[in-house]
Amino acid sequence: MIATKRLEALANLIAILLNQILLATPTTLTTTTTITTTTETTTTTTVTTSTITTTTVTTTTPLCTTQTYSSSFTNAVAPTSAQCTAWGTFRTALTCSSYTLLQFYGSLSSSGLNVTDPTIVNGIAAALLNYSSYGPITSNGYSWAVDVCAGSVELTVGGTCTCSATYAIRACISNGNWGGISGTSTCSQASQTITVKFS
Repeated sequence: MIATKRLEALANLIAILLNQILLATPTTLTTTTTITTTTETTTTTTVTTSTITTTTVTTTTPLCTTQTYSSSFTNAVAPTSAQCTAWGTFRTALTCSSYTLLQFYGSLSSSGLNVTDPTIVNGIAAALLNYSSYGPITSNGYSWAVDVCAGSVELTVGGTCTCSATYAIRACISNGNWGGISGTSTCSQASQTITVKFS
């Protein structure tokens, strides 16, 4: 019984002491707040599409319209004004620069002579068009030329402004030496048809 009372007294004493300690010592309550920050990174990807356009330009050499002069000439008679005008119209129509064939023939030779070198064909055509000289230049074994003879633009084979040419046409000359084909002279030739064709 005494022991129990002592224990109670001791317990009370401890309680008093604890109470005094608690009253004497401030109590600090620390609250720790953890803030979690989430950073969201957004990556933007830009896709650039390049379009390459390839343009192919095809250059086509235009085909030339065939141009033909054909007229009948009379022995020892000067060409008529109609023959001369037609020759001029023919010449001024030679505006194409891609002819590939020149044919020079007539009633005395249906096969005649030909030029197949495009450079020479177009050189002759340009000279006739521009009332200028060209050559002499050799093609297929013959010497070709364009010249102005006695006021007329002539196309000749074998010499310029000379009777010794073997082929010639002088459609605007003022005398009977208008040319001729397949002969030994282009002066005072027999009556015949002369044809010049570019194609």
